[in-house]
Amino acid sequence: MKRLTLSIFLLVALGFAFMPTETIAANIITVTTVAHGNGSISPAWINQEVPAGYPLQITAYPDPSFKVTHLIVNNNLVDPNTGPYCFDSTIEISVVIHVYFGTDVATYSINATAGPNGNIAPPGITTYAEGDTACFQFFPDPGYEIDQIIVNSQPVTPIVNPYCFDSVHANHNIEVTFKEIPPEWTVTINYYFLDSNQDETSPTNIVYTTPGEGVHIYADKVPVPLNFTKLTSPYSTWDIYEIIVNSVSVYANYDGEDGFPPQPWYVTNEIDQDYFVDIIFMDFGTGIPYIEVPSLVVSPNPVSGVATITKDADVIFTHIEVLDIMGNAALYIASPGDTIDLSSLAIGSYIVRFHTEKGFAVRTIIKK
Repeated sequence: MKRLTLSIFLLVALGFAFMPTETIAANIITVTTVAHGNGSISPAWINQEVPAGYPLQITAYPDPSFKVTHLIVNNNLVDPNTGPYCFDSTIEISVVIHVYFGTDVATYSINATAGPNGNIAPPGITTYAEGDTACFQFFPDPGYEIDQIIVNSQPVTPIVNPYCFDSVHANHNIEVTFKEIPPEWTVTINYYFLDSNQDETSPTNIVYTTPGEGVHIYADKVPVPLNFTKLTSPYSTWDIYEIIVNSVSVYANYDGEDGFPPQPWYVTNEIDQDYFVDIIFMDFGTGIPYIEVPSLVVSPNPVSGVATITKDADVIFTHIEVLDIMGNAALYIASPGDTIDLSSLAIGSYIVRFHTEKGFAVRTIIKK
């Protein structure tokens, strides 16, 4: 505990021009000493009469962990750290002294900065009393996330938002950096089932691919493998008929002899867009036989209107069916020629069945 001793000898020496607080008898003055807060003063007087020139000494006693913070003499604030205080030994005025006690609290600063594409709050240099809790919150811009939080040149793991200094006892620096959130892409897998006449049907409770039918989310730039499960009894005559990715035929097994593609089969090796994968299964076991017609070409493909049919002269088509991806009839041509007019159809993928007396051939065409 530090005591503060006030020796009252010479007021004029400090340049104080105190005025008497009251008119009193000649050669008699009054002294009042008051302590405020966590401490005491000795002597503690209220209007104590003393003769002018009385050698008064006053001592302040702060409580533990406290100190004198303010000293007021006759309504004048005096720095308590410049004592002892000397007053004129021939004082002819009364004196009122107030002593205030308080804690000696240290303060510290925290410098907060943010990199591009985000903000920190509060920013810049902020001051905190010793023992305070200081919290900082981070605000990434849209499309960005926190990359690193660096406190006093050291990265913070795991990343937390907000970050708090639980008890400030030193100066600190805090910095936050931001990074772009990698895009996510979806792969939508749809199954379609055709019987041997290419009419839509719906077998159930069979696992066909991994991942299965539905919407799947992938991180940017990763491969998207697809594994196929060979169908077993009672579906052993079923097989892959065609795979269409984003309206483009990428795998065909029109005669049912090629089976599933190699495992795993990749939708893409490095995804950078959304994909729509249509997997068409077909029952090759019964019905009208599928035939190969190597000379059959439908062009252009994709087509916006009329497509041209090219084939050998000995190939005769009895009729042509155009089916949508669900197996529904979209167009029927009873007397086919060397063109197909698809201008009335909606944009999408279509299965075209070219019927002969021996069976049917199939081509996929994209209407754009």
